[in-house]
Amino acid sequence: MTGIRTILSVVGDEATGEAPLRTALVLARDLGCHVEGFHVRIDASAAVPYVGEAMAGALVEEMVEAAEKEARERAAKAHGLFARVCAELAIALDDTPPGTGGPSASWQEARGAEPEHVAMRGRVADLLVLGQPGLHGEPPSLLTLNAALLESGRPVLVAPPQAPAEIGRRIAIAWNGSAEAARAVMGAMPFLVAAQEVTVLIAEIDEEGADATAHELERHLAWHGVKAGVRVLHAAAGTRAGEALVAASDEVKADLLVMGAYTHSRLRQLILGGVTRHLLGNARIPLLLSH
Repeated sequence: MTGIRTILSVVGDEATGEAPLRTALVLARDLGCHVEGFHVRIDASAAVPYVGEAMAGALVEEMVEAAEKEARERAAKAHGLFARVCAELAIALDDTPPGTGGPSASWQEARGAEPEHVAMRGRVADLLVLGQPGLHGEPPSLLTLNAALLESGRPVLVAPPQAPAEIGRRIAIAWNGSAEAARAVMGAMPFLVAAQEVTVLIAEIDEEGADATAHELERHLAWHGVKAGVRVLHAAAGTRAGEALVAASDEVKADLLVMGAYTHSRLRQLILGGVTRHLLGNARIPLLLSH
């Protein structure tokens, strides 16, 4: 399989970073590519609240030092996780391109706001891998995922809470005929051409003309040597469509779901929820998303 040579795996902390890191390394093992483990250390001086002249300078300094210590410890544990998992999976630590042709990994850190650094770093990777966003803003946060999707210009793989043993043998595509879905398919093409089975899923009441374009997508994939089937989901819009996608993915035993993210306005999705939000919270398999 060609097309994916570098993967950026965001390791927020020791607890939330293991699933996306293992998922990225499973891909590296299968693709013979490079994984960059990436941790963004909090800028302690910016993270400490400032209460004007009411807070004594000594207290501010003490709070900054405490926050800096916590950030160092968090970064050290994240790096320790990276080293342990790479050793367990026998992944070589090497950041010299083009490498030996086998899987390799390296570690990088930055300091500041995680969403901005992930978006910028992601622009020079072929694929980003993040974990499902925490319910209360724990890393990986929804802000970081949004930045990866909307500002990196790269496809994003969202890992489930438990890293899969393999990815891309049976692939489901959530298709609504949108530009975002089209970009997701293009980003997933290295996986699609190597898959054993591909199923295009469309909702019965999906976007006008989506059923017709689903068959055009089937034909387009055939030009790439990908044999795909089309399956119509009898589901309503919104959350029920999300539930139907999860159920259909389970039925076809998919180990990867490809879909466009935020195919309507980002604000509408964030406020009202929608298919993207439902899948992010309920999918038990990796999601390959593009915007």
